[in-house]
Amino acid sequence: MAVSSKILRIAIPSPVLHYFDYFPPLGASHQELKIGIRIQVPFGTRNIIGILVAIVTCSSVPPHKLKYALSCIDRIPIIPKSLMNLFLWAIKYYHAPPGEVFFTALPQQLQRGVVLKPPSISKWFLSSKGKNLTPDLMIFRKAPRQEQLIKLLYQHPEGLSTTQIKAKLGSCQSSLSSLSIKGWIENRESPIALAKDKQFSGEKIIFQLTIEQKITATTIIANHLKFKPFLLQGVTGSGKTEVYLEIISEIIAKKKQALILVPEIGLTPQILSRFYNRFEYPIGILHSSLNTKERLDTWIATLKGKIPIIIGTRSAIWAPLQNLGVIIIDEEHDPSFKQQEGFRYHARDLAIIRAHQANIPIVLGSATPSLESLENTKRERYQILKLSQRVGAAKMPQVRLIDIRSCSLEAGMSSEMLSTLQNHIKQDNQALLFINRRGFAITLICNYCGFAIPCQNCDSYMVVHQQNYHLCCHHCGYKSPIPAKCPRCTHPILQPQGLGTEQVEIGLKHFFPNTKIIRVDRDTTRKKGVFNRIFEDIHNKKYQILVGTQMLAKGHDYPNLTLVGILDADQMLFSSNFRSAERMIQLITQLIGRSGRGSKLGEVLIQTRYPEHPLLQSLINDGYDYSAELILKERYQARLPPYGYLALLRAKSLNANTPLLFLEDSRNIIIELDPKGMVTLLGPVSASMERQGNYYHAQLLLQGSSRNYLQQLLSLWIPKLASLKTARKVHWSVDVDPINLM
Repeated sequence: MAVSSKILRIAIPSPVLHYFDYFPPLGASHQELKIGIRIQVPFGTRNIIGILVAIVTCSSVPPHKLKYALSCIDRIPIIPKSLMNLFLWAIKYYHAPPGEVFFTALPQQLQRGVVLKPPSISKWFLSSKGKNLTPDLMIFRKAPRQEQLIKLLYQHPEGLSTTQIKAKLGSCQSSLSSLSIKGWIENRESPIALAKDKQFSGEKIIFQLTIEQKITATTIIANHLKFKPFLLQGVTGSGKTEVYLEIISEIIAKKKQALILVPEIGLTPQILSRFYNRFEYPIGILHSSLNTKERLDTWIATLKGKIPIIIGTRSAIWAPLQNLGVIIIDEEHDPSFKQQEGFRYHARDLAIIRAHQANIPIVLGSATPSLESLENTKRERYQILKLSQRVGAAKMPQVRLIDIRSCSLEAGMSSEMLSTLQNHIKQDNQALLFINRRGFAITLICNYCGFAIPCQNCDSYMVVHQQNYHLCCHHCGYKSPIPAKCPRCTHPILQPQGLGTEQVEIGLKHFFPNTKIIRVDRDTTRKKGVFNRIFEDIHNKKYQILVGTQMLAKGHDYPNLTLVGILDADQMLFSSNFRSAERMIQLITQLIGRSGRGSKLGEVLIQTRYPEHPLLQSLINDGYDYSAELILKERYQARLPPYGYLALLRAKSLNANTPLLFLEDSRNIIIELDPKGMVTLLGPVSASMERQGNYYHAQLLLQGSSRNYLQQLLSLWIPKLASLKTARKVHWSVDVDPINLM
């Protein structure tokens, strides 16, 4: 058997930090072997799918140990060259297993080896036998639903999907099955013509841009032929979305594609509506809530160049767009752009790299830019563009602090908050009350012995959910009934402690019994489409009072909302996370921006026990930029991002001591590799919540002043970790540029 001179370097879905080498499949031609295709290979006792990353002429594995790949699955690469370059950069920068990176990005069917086919939809048709039926035959007298189905399909010879049938007749799966068994109807895959989503279709709307908006859009469009990052900082209500739409319109006119990343698709129905109503082009949506077929169809259509606009959450950064003209990151400061499990990438940072590789402009939009982006403008790496005025007659709201140190609170609300709320309701306006804790109360405490009900799996307390009458751990999801007596001393009086959205909602219903109130948090919006319906109802003034978590703060336009009440600003003031101050001023600024976006003047009340706190005072009196500058000065003194660079080694185990032993061994390796101590080591230490989900967590933080040096050190250090004996007893991961440290 002749030995091939070509060796295929393949990414395999496994946790190892290297590629695997194989000889090409027997009989495979040179034309078949294209970078980015899927290849089936033998791996241990199984045959699995890998991605061809490179073709080389030599391998560190002796030729007699190399196996032959089995077959090429694809004729054309499923990962185009431009996207392949992004994968390779991400693998190197984040020091992640190559196979884990590639297969995190691919739709599930592509991971399983499904052959690429044009996007299609499963539809029901009348069979040739069914077409000969007369719908009013006596045969249907005991099956009226079947008769309805036959009549419906007579009216739609082009076929109907199960979803379309359900929308017209309700659920009728058993009738579909019965008619199919009788041979009167049949189910076939039909190609789908990509078109705009009818859910949002309406009259095409193009707004007249303000002078600021025109200058901003023109500046960005003028740089469409080169890589240039822009930070678009616009006050809430200044019309950043209109600028996005204008830029995208020009880019598409130049036969290019646009990628728009948003924090959470489910929480931004308004931006989707604006896109659908502006463009007649197909728009692709990519996010985690899509079913597997929807995600596959969008991927294939994008790969084939049939979709000019992709809107999605962080995973959309991997969309196989081959003719990109612009990337837009909306709410670029949002922490949800950082993947917190598995392959821990940051979509915003990868978008910068992708734009650089494609030589195109990128727009980072936010009313409250991240400190990293602000620092990049100071270093002139980004060009800052500002929208300083709200569109139309809308004015920024008046903001007041309410000192609640000596106040008696009712369901978390002071008398001043309640009276102001009543005034706004009397004027037929809407109000938003913010508390960033779901549930009824933080925990349940025994009045007699002080015992707080703990989670059996975590070092945390169970949260009281009164609506469903249970206790729930918000970390691991464990639930239990509310006990009738104290588990420790059997005393019958257990008192809820702390404030949650449920408790505020109940209190509001007591004070305003004739007012429509809606609670918006993860508990009330779990089902698909619920948030969109709630948003529509709010927009149509079905509700006057909204109470909820930060879901209500993200990018929504409530034109009738004139009051925002922040019930507990103090929970954001004190935290062990160095990013907590930044997140606090961002969240409060975003909440302030929800008020007074229509023609009426808005008002914002912030309850606090620390009204003299310098960060609150600077934010209220001097604005976001001044407050951000104060935090940047603190970061500079501590050499924290953006003035320092971090990597975090996490470890967890069912045994309490094992993670710390592994991290201590890991620390010793670092000391050997970095004898001059150019990287500061903090730890190992147990995590702030050591036990979570029955696993014990610990961490080791690396802090350096040079990104390049830290990267070089990581590239030497991480491969050595797998060889440690203690590594076999823990689950460990490395997080480069972490945003949560504890």
